[in-house]
Amino acid sequence: RYLIETDPRFVNYDNFISSDFLLDKLGVDPEWTQTRLGDGFYEQRLVLDQITQLTGRRYLGNYADGVAQYRALLESGVAAAGQLQLSMGVGLTAAQAAALTQDIVWMVEQDYQGQKVLVPVVYLASNSLQLRGNGALIAGGNVELNASNSMSNQGVIAGADVSITAGNLLNQGRISGTGTVALEARNDLLNQGQIQGRDVGLAAGNNLVSEAAKAINGAGIMSGISASNTLQLFAGNDMTLTGTRVQAGGSAALIAGNNLSLTPSALRNDNGLLRGGDAMSVVTGKDLVVSAGNDLQLHGVSINAGGSAALQAGNNLSLTPTTGLDGKVATRTNISTGDSLQLTAGNDLTIRQAEVKAGGDLIAAAGNNLNVESVLNDSETNSYNSRNGKTRVTTTTTTQSIDQQALTAGGNLILS
Repeated sequence: RYLIETDPRFVNYDNFISSDFLLDKLGVDPEWTQTRLGDGFYEQRLVLDQITQLTGRRYLGNYADGVAQYRALLESGVAAAGQLQLSMGVGLTAAQAAALTQDIVWMVEQDYQGQKVLVPVVYLASNSLQLRGNGALIAGGNVELNASNSMSNQGVIAGADVSITAGNLLNQGRISGTGTVALEARNDLLNQGQIQGRDVGLAAGNNLVSEAAKAINGAGIMSGISASNTLQLFAGNDMTLTGTRVQAGGSAALIAGNNLSLTPSALRNDNGLLRGGDAMSVVTGKDLVVSAGNDLQLHGVSINAGGSAALQAGNNLSLTPTTGLDGKVATRTNISTGDSLQLTAGNDLTIRQAEVKAGGDLIAAAGNNLNVESVLNDSETNSYNSRNGKTRVTTTTTTQSIDQQALTAGGNLILS
């Protein structure tokens, strides 16, 4: 009946309720059902631990008593079983979890030391899915979270396959999975933390933004999106990646319906002065596609694709450098591919002080203007004269130098 039973010498069972309550309400004889992991005392401890992990609190709502809370969650489980056609021992599907109007406990079959047992699992309704500021939701199996409105994570969400769906989604912590990680926002998706998995997909109906977060001391905390296999980022409107490290062991696709911008972060000190920032990089083991329905801007970005790469803009495509406070080139846009590289713009294509290298063919095509530009840097040299303890500038020499761009192809180089 129970795999783990509490010593009755230390527990007054009159003070505890167990999953017997749920089974009895559903017309299931507890004596003939599958073995459960623990007795009522042990189950209540598991439920309290799960609630603490999910919310940062021991109790939901106005509850201040564990027994009353567990009883209410079991009663809600009975109601949900009829409304959503739940099956004993089977975890809720994403659709069933999204349809919850109350927090529930449901008995789910899990493996424990090689034996299959029933374990109480807490499922929170979407209005309870605000994760605690300094906490974590950690699961060894699959994680499915669905929020009807906004959802934010400032802790750790980890599991095998991780699926999160919300109206607006904010990640300031870490989301990781050993399998598939799928994040979907019907409106905006903002990442200021780390997202990792084997196959990773991020989709936003409106804007997708990934940026370096600013710590209390003003230092940048680089955000990251990485997949050991494939990576897909999609935005129905704009995609903005700033100070983010994007990595894929296999192929990757970054697609925006409107504008797509990749830039390093620009951090300022307390006086408002620029003091550097975090680099923006995209690295793939295989092929890479970066596509924007309107403008595609790469500004001081490093891109390295092990296979071929295609950068496409419906309107303008620009590869430009960042500049320092003195106006000189600080960081060039650097693109390198193991195979072919295609740069395509429906309107203007601008390559300004960039290093572009393709292992195979390099094709740069524009529907209107194709601009391959250099940058002119000015530098001044002063000569000084000292007389009677006073120093003054006697000669100022201005020198101009041209920073060259480099377009290199292992195969054919085609500009059109």
